[in-house]
Order: sequence, then C-alpha cells, then structure tokens
Amino acid sequence: HRGLHVSEVDRDLVEAEKLRKLKVLSMRLLRPRSMKSNYRVATVTGAQEVEPKGISFTKAWLIPGVIGYSLSFLCIKFSLYGLMLWLPTYVSESGYNDYEKAWASSTIDIGNICGSISIGLLSDVTYSKRAPILVVAILLSTVCHFLLSITDPTIKPLLFGICFLTGIFAGGSTCIVSAVSIADIVSIL
Repeated sequence: HRGLHVSEVDRDLVEAEKLRKLKVLSMRLLRPRSMKSNYRVATVTGAQEVEPKGISFTKAWLIPGVIGYSLSFLCIKFSLYGLMLWLPTYVSESGYNDYEKAWASSTIDIGNICGSISIGLLSDVTYSKRAPILVVAILLSTVCHFLLSITDPTIKPLLFGICFLTGIFAGGSTCIVSAVSIADIVSIL
C-alpha cells in the first residue's frame, strides 16, 4: 500500500462495487443462455442490477412441451389419487382391518418416495433421455394398475407388492414430469 491510507468510505465503496459486480455476474451465470433476451438491465441509484421480465399466462401455454407435460401430469396424478381413494374401499370389501387398509395405502406412498428417488436418479444419469424413461415408467404403472384390478386381494403380500410397484412407477413419473421436465422446457426457450 506504500503509505497510502484508504478511508472507511473508500473501502465501503470498493466493497459495494465488488458486491454489485458479483451479483451481476451470478445473475448472468444462473440464467439460461437461451433466455438472455428475456432480461433487461434496470438502473437503481447508479448501480446496475439484472431484473427478469415476466411472461404472460397465455404465452407460457404456447411454449412447446407445456401442454403435453401438463396433460401427462394431470393424468398421472388423477390415476394415482384415484387409486389411493379407491384402494381402502377395495380392500375393506375383502375383509382387511383398519391397520391393513392403512398399510395398503402407505405402500403406495412408500413406493412414491422410492420411485421419485430412483427414477429421478435414472433420468439424471441419462440426461437427454427423460421422455423414454417417462414413457416406460407410465407403461409399467399402467400394467401395475391393471394387475391390481385382476389380482385376488386376499393374497396380501402380492397386493402390497403391486401397490408398492405402482407407487414406484407413478411416483417416479410424477417426479420427472413435475420437476425435471421444467429444465427441458426452459432449454427450448
């Protein structure tokens, strides 16, 4: 520093400038490259700060893939919640007690957790192959739904196993559609 004394005000200005540059740099790094035109620079008290523009509801629906992903999410959730609401009635007609009815419904939830993790990891490993993984998981979930309708509910381990597998494939599909596919849609922009 060769004998120069920097005042407190000068240090504060230097720190503020460093923070501003860091903020602008982080915003540039975090935004997708394809969305650069969607950002504008706003001037606030002499400092530049990056502020994203909004998108209208109708324009969001016109983005390629949004309608398809939305409809698949609707169908997956509809079938999963329909199964979870129907299953206690189905097993109570077969003589299950309340404890066993709760376990039958819980195996679907446990499968959802395991499926979200395992199918999510599988889609991470095969980054560009999310759609085929989703199609296979939905088909396997459909097979499991069909097996539930033809399986004898008095064979409890088989019923619980099919409920678990249904939860894995339906839960994993929900995970891919709701969270991971957003990255696919944003990359199209």
